[in-house]
Amino acid sequence: MKKIFLLSITFISVLEGLAQDNIIPLEQFSAESISLNDYYKDVNGVLDKFVGTWIYDDGTTYFKVVFQKKERNSAINDWDNTPIYFDQLVANFELKLNGVTVYNNLNSTDNYLIHDGHRLYNLNRKIKLFYSESDNIYTDSYYNNYSLHRSTLELTYQPDLTNIIDQLLWNRITFNGKELIDTSNYLIGQQDSTPYQIPPNMLLTKQ
Repeated sequence: MKKIFLLSITFISVLEGLAQDNIIPLEQFSAESISLNDYYKDVNGVLDKFVGTWIYDDGTTYFKVVFQKKERNSAINDWDNTPIYFDQLVANFELKLNGVTVYNNLNSTDNYLIHDGHRLYNLNRKIKLFYSESDNIYTDSYYNNYSLHRSTLELTYQPDLTNIIDQLLWNRITFNGKELIDTSNYLIGQQDSTPYQIPPNMLLTKQ
């Protein structure tokens, strides 16, 4: 009986060993070289600089965004359907125009309108994220959420060398001067073509 028990423990240990993550620094992410159980982990803290509360306020437009880091998010590699894991940034925001609240989803914890974070550039100070402005979300029969109004957001971290206040350059990606409104929601045959309310370019300050 002891032998069977020991063999069972050994077998379970081998299975656990085979299922262990292959940890790779997040900034080395490459969609063309992904293997089973790869975990692109933020071991060097490259996302930490973006984490926190950032505000833009010009007297007319008030915008507040709160970035968090979520660890070991599961995903499927589009190249070959390989399951992988990675750390990412997620965020929601509040927008007021002339004192009137347009958006406020800061308290939402299950539907982040800004997410991603493995596309890092320029010495890891620039990052591209998936971005949805409105709360116009379609949920399919499998409980997958699809935004009907989304684009790509580029953030550039600008550290203050005097250690007073850091800044974040917010840039919504455009193409030939036109907003990139995502029309790829072919699964549901809908799209949201209403104008964006949040300014395309802002300089936010760290709180």
